[in-house]
Amino acid sequence: MEQLFLIFSTLILVAGVMVVLSINPIHSVFWHTLTFILTAMLFITLTIDFVALMLIIVCVGAIAILFLFVIMMLDVLKFKESLEITQLIPVTLLIGVGFFTNLWWLNQDQLFKLPNLTLSQEWDFAHESNIRLIGRTMYTDFWIPFILASLVLLVAMIGAIVLTHELGKETKKQSLYKQHQRNNSWT
Repeated sequence: MEQLFLIFSTLILVAGVMVVLSINPIHSVFWHTLTFILTAMLFITLTIDFVALMLIIVCVGAIAILFLFVIMMLDVLKFKESLEITQLIPVTLLIGVGFFTNLWWLNQDQLFKLPNLTLSQEWDFAHESNIRLIGRTMYTDFWIPFILASLVLLVAMIGAIVLTHELGKETKKQSLYKQHQRNNSWT
């Protein structure tokens, strides 16, 4: 069992690094999907079947497809030509420093301290189902990270909407009359 854990966790780390290092955004989405699938396999080896199925259904089935649609709607070549990678380094460093500063600050104020969970005390799979254990732990002990994760997903959704909306251009309106004139299948 430990060998499977080490194999899957190593493959997850490799796939996660490839998500970031892939130049082609579609390849990056495929690596991202592989990361979700490997994580689901790791959860299955740990007998957490519900989380594994939710990862495959929600993340692979919905989020990865959403990423592919957003990438297809964007003009990636236009972004590559207009934006140099050196322009992104200061912004990336600023966001990273701010993120780790906030984590350190939250850890100093004892707001973000996670409880000490041991497998023998909290995760009793023999007497309770995975869903009940996960729900109780997530909504009682880990409510702050749960809310933060939902805010990150909200920001990602707003970012996807803003990226697909072209600023400064009027939206294209369809003329039903012209559309019917092109298509003679109505006659």
